Amino acid sequence: MVERWAKVRLWVALGCPPTALAATIMVPSGLESIEEAIAVAAPGDTVLVAPGTYVPGDTAGISFQGKAITLLSEAGPSVTIIDAMGGGRGIRFEDGEDAESMLMGFTLTGGRSERGGGIYCRRSSPTITNCSIQGNTADGQDHRGGGFYLSEASPTIENCTIEGNTAVGVDGHGGGVYAQGSSAIFRNCTITANVARSENAHGGGLFFTQSSPALEDCTIEENSAYSSGGVFFGDSFATIARTSISNNVADKGGGVRATTGGALVFTDCVISGNRAEVRRGGGFNCGGGTGLLLTNCTISDNSSALSGGGFYARDLSATLIDCTIDGNATSDGGGGVFLITATASIERCSIADNVAMAGGGGLRCIEGSDLSIRNTRIRGNRSGGRGGGLICDGANSIGLMNCLVSANISHMDGGGAYALGTDSLLISNCTFTENSAAGAGGGAFFDSTDVSIDNSILWDDAPQELISQSGPLVVRYSNVEGAWTGVGNIDQAPRLAAKRFFYPRRSSPCIDAGDPELSDAVHDQFPWWPAGFQDGERADIGAYGGPGNAGGLPLF
Repeated sequence: MVERWAKVRLWVALGCPPTALAATIMVPSGLESIEEAIAVAAPGDTVLVAPGTYVPGDTAGISFQGKAITLLSEAGPSVTIIDAMGGGRGIRFEDGEDAESMLMGFTLTGGRSERGGGIYCRRSSPTITNCSIQGNTADGQDHRGGGFYLSEASPTIENCTIEGNTAVGVDGHGGGVYAQGSSAIFRNCTITANVARSENAHGGGLFFTQSSPALEDCTIEENSAYSSGGVFFGDSFATIARTSISNNVADKGGGVRATTGGALVFTDCVISGNRAEVRRGGGFNCGGGTGLLLTNCTISDNSSALSGGGFYARDLSATLIDCTIDGNATSDGGGGVFLITATASIERCSIADNVAMAGGGGLRCIEGSDLSIRNTRIRGNRSGGRGGGLICDGANSIGLMNCLVSANISHMDGGGAYALGTDSLLISNCTFTENSAAGAGGGAFFDSTDVSIDNSILWDDAPQELISQSGPLVVRYSNVEGAWTGVGNIDQAPRLAAKRFFYPRRSSPCIDAGDPELSDAVHDQFPWWPAGFQDGERADIGAYGGPGNAGGLPLF
């Protein structure tokens, strides 16, 4: 060490940075403990640790002491272990460490502390790479963050596994990770089998409050909590990309729960197989003014005891674009989606094969909600109550534009759709076909709702196409089996092809038969029509025509 410092003084005298002489300090061959090596390390140095098990000398955990150094294992996390033996914490960053403070290639286990059994990070921004944080516990008066505790921190956590950590006790949030006021980046991490199961505990895998995290290419699976088995967001602004949130369990919000404002952006994510075993929201349970944007996401095979097998939203604004919502189930209402006092836009989505024991196999929308659905398939959903495809009960404004509603089943009324006490329902350029109801209104059933239907096909639904008990119903330029009075309506077999997609054959009477004041946004572009077939600009009747057909239906 004396020789190195003499050289450093010489280099400084020559105007050269001391990092040019960065050293590698060996543990245990050079120094016996990791703490000793960090104590003598200078900025830019590497502390290289041989395989073995190392016990922190301080119950608060091994400190980086604010140094821009690299703590690196020689042979990787499987054989290089920092074990706190249940008597304290593994590692701590609390002296303003930045991205040049690097922890690489360790297993941290056996930690037990009030805040962060594995790693504690406050007002620091280290880089943590290729580590396994497993089998740690947050226990005590302020027990949060079994694996990680982050406070006003901005770490980058890459290629890490956060597994089998626990937060115990009342309000023991964040079995794997607890973050407050932080902007952490999680990249290519696996967060699995973490637990926050105590009363009122949130976030089995991860818990974020007043934070701005980014999750990229992560897997969040098989975590459990009282609330939000996978991940919890409270008043947070988060981006989640190419991430799988699957097979997590909670009383409510099996996969994701969000409350108290903020905004969440999910892109190319999969939310599947999560369960809300007691209450609402198998995949998502979100509310409290949170803003949601989901693009190209799959919400599948989730389940809930109460409303919203796939997606439950209350008192918020949500936009879903190019998403697949399929195979979800609930013992209550809204197998795929449940909205209450919410504003939502659903565009180019597929809502298919969802099940609700009560109303709304595909969707349920109630209590003053506003919903716009465009260029979307609602297919093969089942309801033990009303509304096989969707139900609107006391909603404000509902619009279905260029939607295909097919093969949905209701065990009561409204095979395709059911609306009760809804202020306004617009169905424009839609196709309802092969839906069925055990009661009435195989296509749709309306009660005390102001309904307008134009440029739409209602055909081959059972036992009949439309039932309207009260409230105005205006049908225009539509093809309704059994006939319906209205301007421009027809009653002719629509000649629809391809059972899954139900696009009109070129001989269909629905082509160029819509409202003459409207035009198709695109025409001559159906991929199955013979080359050169000419479709006029006048709006076609059905889901593939009209001013909104440029968006296209999802053909999957």
